[in-house]
Amino acid sequence: MRRFVVNLFIFGLLIILGLAGIECVSRNSSNLYSEKSRYIQNHGKDIETLFMGSSVTFWGVSPAVWTLDDAFNVAFNSHDISMNYHIFKASIDKMPHLKRVILEMSYFSLFDCPADKDYNPRWIFLGTDFGTDKYSLFSRYGLQIFYPDEVRTKLLPWVISPIAADSLGHSMMPVLAVRKPDWKENTLIATVQTASDWRWLETNYREYAALLDLCCLHSVKVILYIPPVSRRFLDFVSEAQEKEMLRRVEMLRQQYGVAVINLFRDTTFTDNDFADLMHLNTDVGAAHLTMKLQECVEQLEKNDIDIK
Repeated sequence: MRRFVVNLFIFGLLIILGLAGIECVSRNSSNLYSEKSRYIQNHGKDIETLFMGSSVTFWGVSPAVWTLDDAFNVAFNSHDISMNYHIFKASIDKMPHLKRVILEMSYFSLFDCPADKDYNPRWIFLGTDFGTDKYSLFSRYGLQIFYPDEVRTKLLPWVISPIAADSLGHSMMPVLAVRKPDWKENTLIATVQTASDWRWLETNYREYAALLDLCCLHSVKVILYIPPVSRRFLDFVSEAQEKEMLRRVEMLRQQYGVAVINLFRDTTFTDNDFADLMHLNTDVGAAHLTMKLQECVEQLEKNDIDIK
């Protein structure tokens, strides 16, 4: 019995040491979160424009094309407004010269289920890499080994390709050349963006307001932009949801004085700009959107008027 207990102790100790080793290696291996956090840490004093949002902004806005000032894209795939709020809160002190935040308000942004309503391991890297304080480091969000899919990507990059971004945080894929010929037939990405109910509307609206409050506190201008979608996507848009989105945007504009750039139905964006029905490709489409945003911002700040 004594030998069994000793062996069990040794076995348990080896497992703990092994997991600790994996955690240590993972934390010292780069991924998209650590790279963006490190850039802000090292170059935050140079950032004057910050792009924030979900995959729509991560794919669709290229700071390398932006020539107005030094810009950075801190958007991530599958990120909601709460995640953006906590990234900004944890990072703003590292960006003393930040002038403006260009914040995505997509068709789905106010209606999606918040990422923290169910266990979402993406919060782990926001805590371990960005230092966000939504969850304690002693919770299930405190260890990277609780996100095994991402840890495998970090430890075995030659087997599982990590998501890659350029030095300014913009996604490097997908480009127009790799788009599937039948991309217009994949309509699921459009249909799921219309909410079956609006139960999360008020929650998401409050999160937008909280981020705008935080920006006001730090004297940072906010520009809400509604990104373009393909003409095929528009076939699946709910008139009621679009109308409510625009009504809430107007409420934020009136309350906070934020500028609004609405490109949702902009006909200058053609099929060649898109990777799928909702996302722009990272070369042609991203260049188009970035230049369009810069043109609007320059007009806005030159004339001190709203862009709608």
